[in-house]
Amino acid sequence: MFKKSFTLALFLSAIQVFGAGLDQKNNAVVPSPGQDAETGAWDLAGVSVDADLNFSRIGWKLADASHSDLTLSPQIGLSYAINEMIAPRVTVKYFSVSDDNSDLNVWCISLGGRFWFPVDSYFVPFIGGTLNYYDLSLNQAGHVDGAGGLTGEAGVGYFINDNFIITLNVSGETSLIDGRATVSNRDEDISLNALSIGVGINARF
Repeated sequence: MFKKSFTLALFLSAIQVFGAGLDQKNNAVVPSPGQDAETGAWDLAGVSVDADLNFSRIGWKLADASHSDLTLSPQIGLSYAINEMIAPRVTVKYFSVSDDNSDLNVWCISLGGRFWFPVDSYFVPFIGGTLNYYDLSLNQAGHVDGAGGLTGEAGVGYFINDNFIITLNVSGETSLIDGRATVSNRDEDISLNALSIGVGINARF
């Protein structure tokens, strides 16, 4: 009787151990082919294209008059990541702001990059920065010179798979070199600054 009870207990214990092993196997995180097998960092090397939509508060100043507008600004970008962390990037963005008398249209061409933190997760944080050239068009100006500035950003990317990333970021930008517009035969300075929340998708090749 004792022998049968001991055998049954041993059999039940073996089933429990085997079941626990199956649970561990099923719950284990299997690295994607795009992740480093040891560190879990995603291999970003190569070319990627991204499209973003930014919800922005634009502050702009023409001569002594300051203005503030909420606007949507679409953006496209091209990156070439040299490794899993560093990705030089060029972007083009458009936005338009206005007041009672003036309509200002802006094309922003930027050159910079993003630094992706090498973490073992499908959510990967990044920081970035760019130098900007603002091509300006003002409806009441006979001639407009562009402005120069910079942007800083921080965000997170969700890796859907090896080829597609959804990004969410917060950015701030400002002009360091003012634009100049000729209005009523007078030269007036134009300056810009912006705070933005952006969402985008990145496609890797």
